[in-house]
Order: sequence, then structure tokens, then C-alpha cells
Amino acid sequence: MKRAYREGAAVLGLLFITVLIFNTLFFEPIRLPWDAYYHLSRIENLRQSWIAFLYPQNFTSLGQYGLATNIFYPGLTLQLIQNVILHVDSAILAFKISMILTTWLSGLSVYIVLRKYSNFSRMIVFVISILWLTTIGVTALSPGNLAESTAYIGIPWLVCGLYLGTRQLNSNIRKSVTYIIFGLSIAAYSHVMTFLILSILTAVYFICLVILDDDKLRVIKIAVLGGIGTTISTLAVVLPIVIIQLSNNVTKPVVNHDVFANNVKDISMLLLNPSSNPDIWLPLFFIVIVTIVGLKKPTMGIILGLIVMLLGTNVFPWTYYLQNTPIATIQFATRLIKPGIAVALMFSFFNLSVSELTMDSRNKAEKGLIIFTVLVGLIMMGTIKNNWFPNHNSREWSAQQIKKYTEYHDAQHDGYGYSMDMTFNNQISNSTDFWYLKNYTDYIPESALSHTDKMSTFIGSDSEGLLLTKHQIIDGDGKKFNTSDYHASLKTVIMKNNTTISSKRIIELPIVAYKKLHLEVKINGKIHETFIKDGKIALKLHDTLYKKSVISVEQKIPLWIVICNMISLVSLLFLCIFPKKLLKLKYNNFQSFKV
Repeated sequence: MKRAYREGAAVLGLLFITVLIFNTLFFEPIRLPWDAYYHLSRIENLRQSWIAFLYPQNFTSLGQYGLATNIFYPGLTLQLIQNVILHVDSAILAFKISMILTTWLSGLSVYIVLRKYSNFSRMIVFVISILWLTTIGVTALSPGNLAESTAYIGIPWLVCGLYLGTRQLNSNIRKSVTYIIFGLSIAAYSHVMTFLILSILTAVYFICLVILDDDKLRVIKIAVLGGIGTTISTLAVVLPIVIIQLSNNVTKPVVNHDVFANNVKDISMLLLNPSSNPDIWLPLFFIVIVTIVGLKKPTMGIILGLIVMLLGTNVFPWTYYLQNTPIATIQFATRLIKPGIAVALMFSFFNLSVSELTMDSRNKAEKGLIIFTVLVGLIMMGTIKNNWFPNHNSREWSAQQIKKYTEYHDAQHDGYGYSMDMTFNNQISNSTDFWYLKNYTDYIPESALSHTDKMSTFIGSDSEGLLLTKHQIIDGDGKKFNTSDYHASLKTVIMKNNTTISSKRIIELPIVAYKKLHLEVKINGKIHETFIKDGKIALKLHDTLYKKSVISVEQKIPLWIVICNMISLVSLLFLCIFPKKLLKLKYNNFQSFKV
């Protein structure tokens, strides 16, 4: 019982430390750095229902014209967090709580894994977990990428699985496969790009193991079972993306090849000016010290993680040669730095755990670790303040200012047009106009845009796209009709036309439509047959559409999405109760083929 209390105290201690690191975040207006607005918009969508992630299109934010965000940005993990939070009174407050919970869960994952599979004492595991959450746990939050931060919760489990795969014990096979699948699944249901990077890293890791390990069949078995299990468990992520991509011509995130070629981290700045990126430099420093103090060669996991990290710097000029290839869809090579350093750091924890130090050296190392972690915590508290809290240039936006700003409908007042120093209080996100500050074109049907500016990520620079944010109906002759009383919820958008439209006309509503997704249109309660035209839901009027008629567009959860999620859910449940005897039997069968 005492042990349970102590473990519970450690878990709560990690939560307390996490809240302390974020300081007075709850009570201050915050800035929204770079990607923060997009993920805040996803939070607004997911907090509408316990199963909001199953509805593929986003009607509640991001311009309220129905981007398929829940297809291309899987929302299960963030949905679970919103379900824990239940209903708070604003999306910004929910976003703040989500940042704290994802950071805490990241540290908690390290704590659980190391308590079970390391030789560290409870106190040292607690300190290491704090080191992780103050660096890796908050690293993706610097630009506001909550989804990527959530994906990092899976890295400790993935690395644990890879680490156990190198232990020559048959009993570790099941655990290795289970943790690999679990870790990659968390990443997949959080952030697809991080999942892709980690999957490639895992594949390369196993290729190296097959070359270097004596028990090749054992390694192949873990790799095959892990690959099959991950494929099934992430089916609900991968298959919808593939189906929608193949069925529709959607606009990919803008890729500037020159930016891809040149947007790499300067290694000299990283090493000689550590204050510019403490969330990267501090873990890197720790890894170097562990390698020296541990008196062991760095493991393959550490080396591989550092190589991936260096691929995001100017050490290797590979981006110049691959800027015109499909790999440029990652947009920035710097995306590789944080997953690489996270994997290397987690391997270094295991490496330190088995290091052969004298008792005196170990005591000194533990004291040094505690001092280093305290310093890291203080540094990262300052970093969080610099990125999120108001500065001397900041001013808080009011609902009236946002309303005036979003009425311009042009390139200068969409996307990154407003100053990043602007701050927002918790309640401002309850204003409908707030969700029109940035109107993205990522993954919108291509035919819904005129592509006036092919290098813009936002609708404000596109003449056809503006029909969506202005909520205008357009007929077959190109005549535009304004609407009013536009109301959007999780499942339904309701509007009224301001002008009578004669019968027999084809009209396009200001809602994007995708093949394989189902939208139902009603006019004054009567269902109408629809089709897709110019990337939007359209219909032919059989009767005159009189002024102030009520038009509603309702999205349905596609059956095939439900089936995909059920298959993945069953596979994850099966993973938790996977029979040990079955794995043992299969392993013996593998061994029987040894020559």
C-alpha cells in the first residue's frame, strides 16, 4: 500500500511540476504563435461532442466552411483529452488545459516506462521524467503545435519497445511488439507527420539490427509483428487519408522548394548560441554527458536519433538535392530535429540505467542530474513565457476589433496578417468572428479555389475561395447571392438566402464537399438531391428559392470511417490481451527454420 501511495505521489508531483512550469498561463491572455491558432481551432471542433473526431469536416471553426480537418489531422488523442476536460467555457481555456495535460502525460509515459524497465530509483526516475517534460514535452509547443506535442507521448513507449528488442530474452518479444505498436499508434492518432518520421526511423533501426544482431530471426519477427500490428491499429488514420486523397483533388500544404532547401537549422547557432533553442540544446548536452559519464559507446538508438536530428541542420546538404521530390511535402527539414533528439534522449536514459558506475560516481551523477534538471526547468519556464505570454508590444484584442478585422476579406487580413504580439483572453474564442482570423486552404478541394496566389496558405488571397468565408451562394451564371443568419455547429450549418433565386438554376452553397463524404442538404426542412460542383456542395432548384428560406447542410459520419475505427479499436484491445503462448509458439516456429 505504501508503494502505491508513493507512486501516486510521484504522478501528482509530475502534474504539479507541469503546472508550475506553465506558471500563470491560466490567468493571463496569451499570444498564439505560428501553428497555435490552427490547433486551437481543432480543439474548438473536438470539444463539441464526445465523438466529434468521427465527423470528418470542421463546421465550427477555420472559417466554418467544412475543411476535412479530422481526416488529415487525426483527432482521437486530442478528443480523449477534451473528454477528460469535459466542458469548459472557452476553447482557449481548453487549449491551455490541453497543453498542460499533454506535457504531463509525456512525462508520465517516461516515468511508467523507466520505473518498469530501468535500474533507477523512484526519485531518479521522477527527476528524469521532469527533465523530459521540461524539454521534449514542451518542445513542440514553442510554435504552438499541440498535435505534435501529443504525438511525443508515444516516443517513450516506442523507444522502450525498440530497447527491449535488443535484449536477448524471449519473454521480451511480446512486450517489444506491444510497446512499438502502442507508441506508433499514439503518434499516428496525434500527428501524421511525426508518425511518418518515427515509422521510418523504426524501420531503419530494424534494418540495422538485422545486419548487426546475431539472432536475426528474432529481430525479423519483432519487426514483422510490429509492422502488421501498427498497420491494423492505425488503419483508422491511414485509410481515410488515402481514400480522400485518391477520390479528390485536394490542395496540399504549400511547399516553397527554396524554403525547403534553405530552412534548416544552423548547427553553429545550435551549438554556440544555445539560448536560441534551449529545448534542443539542453537534451543534446545531456546526451553527450551521458555518453561520456556512462563510459559506454552510444547505442545504435542514440546514434540513429542524432543522425535524424542532424538531417534537420545544415550539416548535410540533402535538402538542395531533394527539393523537387515528394519528400519536400514535409515543408521543413527542421521537422526532423525534435523527433530525432527525443528518440536519442530516451535511449540515453536506458543507456545510463545500465552503465557500470561505482557507488560514489553514481551518487555524484545523481546529484548532477538533479541540479541540471532544476536549471533546465527554470530555463524552459522563461522560454514558455517568451513564447506565450504578453510582451511590451502586446495589446489584447477585443471582440469588436476582431469583427472589424475579419470584415476586410483580403490577403492582408487573413492568415499571418495580424501581429504575433497580439494577445487573446479566454472568452474571446466564444466570439464567432474569432474563427475567421485564419482561413486555411490546406486540403481544400482544388476546384473550390481560383489559385490566384499559388504560394498562399490562406483563402484571403483567392477570389473564388472568398465565396466560402463570405458565405455567398453562386449560381451557374456566376451570379453571387449573400446569405444571413449563418449558424454553424458540429454537424450542421444553417443559413438564409437574402435574395429570391428562380427555379431551374444550379446553385453552389458555401460549403466544401468531398467525394466519399456525405452531406445532406435541406431547404425549409425538405431534403434535396445534391452533387459536387467546383469543390462545393451544389443542387438544382426545382422550385423558386424564396428570400429568407432556411438552408441547412448536415454532415453524416460515413459508415466506412466507423468500420475503420472499429477495426483499429479491436486491434488495440487485442494488443492489450495478446496471448503470450501464441507469440511463444510462433517464435518456436521461426526457430525451427534456422539452419
